[in-house]
Amino acid sequence: MIESITNRRVSVAQPTSLQKLDEETSQNELQLQLKRKGVFDNLRRLEAEGKLKRTQERKERTEKSMEEIERRMKKIQELRSKPGST
Repeated sequence: MIESITNRRVSVAQPTSLQKLDEETSQNELQLQLKRKGVFDNLRRLEAEGKLKRTQERKERTEKSMEEIERRMKKIQELRSKPGST
């Protein structure tokens, strides 16, 4: 009688194939979640880099426009300061 109780405890204590599958499944799900997180982190990083690049390009275009405006204003002032101009 004692042997059968001991044997039952041992058999219950050992993980069954179903428990092993559950453990593997939960590990696989965790790994998948981590991979997804990594993918989304990379996407966010790339998106941020793209926004930064667009912002820098916009800044450069604005600076060029401002330089062009300043150049035109200077030319207008030169023309106005000449004698005989209206």
